[in-house]
Amino acid sequence: MSRVYKVLAKGGRPRWCVCVTYRGQKYREVAGDTKQAALKRLRELEARLDRLGDLTPKRVPFEFLCNEYLQWAVVNLAPRTRTEREYIIRVHLRPFFNGLVSGIDPRSVEAYKATRLQIPIAPITLNTHLKVLSCILKYGLENRLVSELPRIRRVKVLKKTPKFLSAEEIGLVLAAARSDVRPMLQLMIFTGLRKGEIRHLEWSDVDLENRLLHVQVKEAWNPKSDNSARTIPLCEPAVEALKAAQERAKKRNVQSSFVFPGRKGGPLNDVRESLNGACKRAGVPRIHVHGLRHTFGSQMAMAGADPFAIMKAMGHADIKTTMIYVSLGKSHIREQVEKLNGIQLLPPKTNVIKALLPSSSTRLKPLTGENAFN
Repeated sequence: MSRVYKVLAKGGRPRWCVCVTYRGQKYREVAGDTKQAALKRLRELEARLDRLGDLTPKRVPFEFLCNEYLQWAVVNLAPRTRTEREYIIRVHLRPFFNGLVSGIDPRSVEAYKATRLQIPIAPITLNTHLKVLSCILKYGLENRLVSELPRIRRVKVLKKTPKFLSAEEIGLVLAAARSDVRPMLQLMIFTGLRKGEIRHLEWSDVDLENRLLHVQVKEAWNPKSDNSARTIPLCEPAVEALKAAQERAKKRNVQSSFVFPGRKGGPLNDVRESLNGACKRAGVPRIHVHGLRHTFGSQMAMAGADPFAIMKAMGHADIKTTMIYVSLGKSHIREQVEKLNGIQLLPPKTNVIKALLPSSSTRLKPLTGENAFN
């Protein structure tokens, strides 16, 4: 049984309430100042009752739900993803949503977005926070810790054109790079390896005889996704880079399984400073490490490579991601189209023009007199 009714609050102000009776228990709630608002809330409660069979909000602390989710993440998520989400929960989500899960509604989510943007946090990073919040709430819904999911709207992110090195800039940066850094940068440019892939690249992944490089799962590291595990054919500059790294390791008697080991023989910590230094000495605008991967994709596209081949070489899961690199080569497309400028067009012949014009004998004469009005 359901009904709406009006009560007078302090000061004589009318308030509309809803009352729903289910299995002998009554659920009452103040719905608003108008009867229309009360009827709308009543329909929402009846729909929730049909869907969940319960009207009482679950009193689950958000901190408890986060702890449960992180325990699930230990088994079901990759270490890198789990570490990232643990940080977001500890630093951002848990301090802000410090009450019950039932208190998380669209208004509180909008308030969270506003406070994060004031810090400021980049919109794309904020969307990652909202994705983690959605995953936590969905986990709670699957395990009956959450009654319903609030609608979470992502922040609009302006699309930026990825930066990449031109053919001329590639030569300048590699020439300005230190001798110990050049093989690593050269290999990244000519294979499209991600930063994590170059850091964990081992000699067992390299087949110089068949000119192949394998990105594969290891005991202490996994590729970004299933599609990221791939085999990349090596071009001549990539082979030269690997041979240079091999010779350097022999000269220095480096005992490490990694192609580019760190100071203690383990994975390399970071390549950003080395790349920044090379760009500065070369007089080239600074580019992110991931920009070397963009360089590989864009240069392949401008060389006329098939988009499907680019997708496989770069380990993309979706061809739409690969098509970004095809669009990066717009200037190259213009150059190709402008090659049609070399086609010389002959002027039309005069006798052809005369043949197309009506002769004086066949031209229509203007009507005069009575014929002009009949």
